[in-house]
Amino acid sequence: MGSLDDSIAVHNLNKKIVMGDDGYVLEDVPHLSDYIPSLPTYPNPLKNNPSYSIVNQYFVDEDDTVAQNIIVRKNSPTGIHFRRADPCQNVYFSWTMLTHVSNMWRSIEVYIFGGDGTQKGASVLFEEITRCSLNVVVVGIPKTIDNDIPIIDKSFGFDSAVEEAQRAAHVEVMSFENGIGVVKLMGRDSGFIAMYASLASRDVDCCLIP
Repeated sequence: MGSLDDSIAVHNLNKKIVMGDDGYVLEDVPHLSDYIPSLPTYPNPLKNNPSYSIVNQYFVDEDDTVAQNIIVRKNSPTGIHFRRADPCQNVYFSWTMLTHVSNMWRSIEVYIFGGDGTQKGASVLFEEITRCSLNVVVVGIPKTIDNDIPIIDKSFGFDSAVEEAQRAAHVEVMSFENGIGVVKLMGRDSGFIAMYASLASRDVDCCLIP
């Protein structure tokens, strides 16, 4: 894998291409530091959180990327890579910086995708922003495979969960001839995954929803 330090970055409006050695290509997205090189960084608060490990391997670094193709032929180009979206040891965010930016612009919009825990964090963030009287709008967008959100038909991740549930049911059926296979699925207080997977699969004879 080529080093990013010696690579050449090409910018356009949509993405940032970084070329390295041995055919290494990093498809990156523009970062705020590309436009503000002197942007200060701050220690990630997760380092002091007892619920998060402080081992360095749990934080990504500059060269931590994921290959698009898992299998690569010998002596062939290493191909396209993407940057991992995991916590970094240093972040570009602080309340002081947010206050300064919010005073410069009319308003800032923050979109937060996630489930219960993420939305609870968004609520706490909104309360702190309100307390500091910042011009920041927080938009919480629910994302759950359980599909237990009123009003909408399907939430993010639900289709993928149903597809994997069908696959699990088929594996159970094919594992033992004339046997009984049981597939237990997640869903918390709802049974949408089990119900949709049962309706879409010809291998299921019975669906139990507590």
